[in-house]
Amino acid sequence: MRLVLIILTLLGHAAAEDAADRAVIETDARQAIIVDFETGKTLFAKNADVPLPPASMSKLMTLAIVFEKLERGELKLDQEFTVTKNAYRFGGSTMFLRLGSKVSVENLLRGVIVQSGNDAAIALAEGVSGSEADFVELMNRKATEWGLANSSFGNATGWPHPDQKMSARDLATLARRIIARHPDLYDIFDEPRFTWDGVAQDNRNPLLFDGGPGDGLKTGHTDEAGYCLVGSGVQDGVRRIFVIGGLDSDSARAEEARRMMRVALTDFKTIEFFLAGDVAGSAPVARGAKNTVPLILAADVSAIVHRRLAGETKAYLVYDSPLIAPIASGAPIASLRLEVPGAPPEIYPVVAGASIEETGFGGKVILGLKRVIGGAPEAPDRVEERLGGDMDPLILNSTAS
Repeated sequence: MRLVLIILTLLGHAAAEDAADRAVIETDARQAIIVDFETGKTLFAKNADVPLPPASMSKLMTLAIVFEKLERGELKLDQEFTVTKNAYRFGGSTMFLRLGSKVSVENLLRGVIVQSGNDAAIALAEGVSGSEADFVELMNRKATEWGLANSSFGNATGWPHPDQKMSARDLATLARRIIARHPDLYDIFDEPRFTWDGVAQDNRNPLLFDGGPGDGLKTGHTDEAGYCLVGSGVQDGVRRIFVIGGLDSDSARAEEARRMMRVALTDFKTIEFFLAGDVAGSAPVARGAKNTVPLILAADVSAIVHRRLAGETKAYLVYDSPLIAPIASGAPIASLRLEVPGAPPEIYPVVAGASIEETGFGGKVILGLKRVIGGAPEAPDRVEERLGGDMDPLILNSTAS
């Protein structure tokens, strides 16, 4: 029953996520998400799990596959691919590749990242898999392998296609993978301009031109998708990733991208509530030589909280009362549930702070008599003890960064 109640609590918070977050952060984007890079935790979400047309943001999937093959030694940056008619004739944004020319993987990567070239994306796909169709099969296999639950692919470019769908959360997950696994190649995303065959093109990412913390990743636009962007940046050693989509214009995308970058890096703070080893409370013990046992946090307890919600954070100790002796020091006997508004609860382990031996024969006789007259429960009850009472819990013990 205890496990079922905790699961129901988790589901209830997940269902309320969008409504709670939007009360603090407003955006005109059709879908949006902010993710902390280090922890992977979602800080804000709006329609984040809805599969929608990703436009050229889906080129991140093409790039991630090429990056992985470079990491494994299956490709080399100076390896050259031949530009086919399929790549040369494709419309939309272009690197201006010449038919039949041979282009290095490194230059094709810049053509995709900086210039958003559809021709470059197809040249990479064909060079890796022999055909774009075979590469698309690889994209869909990798989506399953990498946990992109709401993504499917019909091409390597992001061109409108009924099978080309990605959620904002999947795009953030993919961006986090690229940054974490390929830091040397990630530097390309921060390049403001690339010239190929005498044609210079600026990077379409507005975050690279305002002197701010942004250093990637990819824009996108089609009539169906609207104006979209996957962005990331670092400030004071903290990196955040965000996705916005479905905006009405290039200028609206630029303005919202800068605002979301600012929100992601300045409006959230890390609050440290407890350190491992701190005493969180005590619990009653039955059949033991002592009547209570200290409850000790087995891990640090912290959360990334929006500055306007810090005072609304709550914490609960959850355990079965009374605990039954014998109890070994360090044994898991309880949990601490941390509730940050707009996010699923975090559950932390709590252990016994002392060993409690089982009571002797005389003590057992007394306990038996109490049970007969109704003075002691036959089975433990589930207890949820709010820490801090009516005060804002734990905030007095917190440190912000």
